[in-house]
Amino acid sequence: DATCTEIGWNAYETCSRCDYSTYVEIPATGHSYTAIVTKPTCTEQGYTTHICHCGESYVDSYVDALGHSYGAWVTTIKPTCTTVGEERRDCDACDHFETREIEALGHDTNTHSAKDATCTEIGWNTYETCSRCDYTTYLEIPAMGHSYESVVIAPTCTSQGYTTHTCHCGDSYVDSYVDALGHSYGAWVVTTKPTCIEKGTERRDCDACDHFETRELSTIEHADGDLNGSCDMCGKRTSPDKEASGGCFGVMSFSSCSMLWLFGLCCFVVLKKKKE
Repeated sequence: DATCTEIGWNAYETCSRCDYSTYVEIPATGHSYTAIVTKPTCTEQGYTTHICHCGESYVDSYVDALGHSYGAWVTTIKPTCTTVGEERRDCDACDHFETREIEALGHDTNTHSAKDATCTEIGWNTYETCSRCDYTTYLEIPAMGHSYESVVIAPTCTSQGYTTHTCHCGDSYVDSYVDALGHSYGAWVVTTKPTCIEKGTERRDCDACDHFETRELSTIEHADGDLNGSCDMCGKRTSPDKEASGGCFGVMSFSSCSMLWLFGLCCFVVLKKKKE
C-alpha cells in the first residue's frame, strides 16, 4: 500500500522469459492532517497542532497570551485606625488575583466623602482626618482604565468585517478589519432560452447572499429546413432568393436565374443581328 510519503503498487505479474510486467505504481497519498486548536490563556500562547494519521505533525497559527483581565478592586479586610487593610482584584478569565494593602485609617474623627474612580480619573475611598494631628487616611484609587467588551461583525460578500470594542463609560474603538468576502457564484443557469428572433438570458446566484448576475444570450441561427428557405421555428423566410423545386433546377437563387435568362436573351439578340 502507498503511504503518506512512499509509493505503493497493486499485486502484479512478471514474465520469466521477457520483460513483461503488470506493475502499476500507486503514488504516495501525502499527509492528511487533523487540526487541533489550543486556545490562548492569560499566561500561555495559543496554537494549532496539525497531526497526520501516520504520526507526522507540526504546529503553527500561534496566538499571543491574552494577559490577565482584572476587575475592580474589592476591599477584603477593612482598615482600622491602627491596622492596615487589604483589597483584591480578580482576573475575569482565570483564577489569578492580585492584592494590595490599604493604609490604616487613623483616628476616627472627621469623615470625608468618597469619590469613585472612573476609567480615566482617579478616585478615593471615604477617609478620615484627625482633629489632633495631621494624620489622614486618604488613599488614592487609580483610574481603572477602560474595560472593553468586544463585538465581532463578520464580513459579508460586500461589506468588510470588524470588531467593535466598547467600554461601559461609552468610549469605543474599532479594529481587526477583515476584507469583504466577495460573491461566490454558482454555475450559470439559463432563465430564458434564446430563439432565432429573440435573445435569451442566463443567471448565476451567489451561494452566500441574495445577489445574482444576469447576462444576455445571443439569438440562435434560423432552422432553415425547407426548400422555400423558411425557418422551422419562426416561419420567417431566411433565404429570399431560394426558389422551390422546379425553378432554375430547384437549387439556384432567383437572382441567379434572372442573370442567366438575361444572358441568354442577350446572346439571342446578338446572334439574330449577325444573321441579318
